[in-house]
Amino acid sequence: MLHALAIAAAVTSLLSADPGPASPPGVGLSLAPKMGFYKTTTSLSGSFYAGAEVGFALPVMERRLSVELEGSWQRPALSGDLSSSQLGYGGATPDPAFRIQEQQVSFLLSGVYRLPISPAFNAYGGLGPGLYLHTAFVDSFGNRYVESQPSVGFQVLAGGEYAAGPGRAFVELHYHFTHIDLLTTGAVNAGGFLAAGVGYRFAF
Repeated sequence: MLHALAIAAAVTSLLSADPGPASPPGVGLSLAPKMGFYKTTTSLSGSFYAGAEVGFALPVMERRLSVELEGSWQRPALSGDLSSSQLGYGGATPDPAFRIQEQQVSFLLSGVYRLPISPAFNAYGGLGPGLYLHTAFVDSFGNRYVESQPSVGFQVLAGGEYAAGPGRAFVELHYHFTHIDLLTTGAVNAGGFLAAGVGYRFAF
């Protein structure tokens, strides 16, 4: 009897003891470098894509909804020859080769929702507006011509992320739409597809 009372007193003491401060929850911040292959909707070639993203998971909906700001850079190009009988002058024919490069620096603000598929894997999607800074470089006839123009647009995105180490490895797709009207490009959608974006998202 005394033994049973001693066990009961010990259990009661453990349950009533101060458990100490709880582990502080994550603040909901994330940081993600990313890179991939980008293809515009124009005849420009595909190009390398580099970006960085900062996100904040809102304290609602079990932190599944976040706001993310991304900066990115890509520089697709097009090379070829200008073939025309009118290029020659005084018996001299200039070099017909040309190269166009369209550099794009983007600042994108997106709302992103994450759907847990398993304890380790999330699928996610989002959309939002963007500010795009365009610079076109044209090399032809031994000269370089440069044009610049800002534009606004939007993007939609979808991806999946898997818990690995202190953060999450991810793969994602983007579609961008933004309109420019330069002398060298004409009026076109200078957006396109991030066809194979990969990166690692650190969580804090």
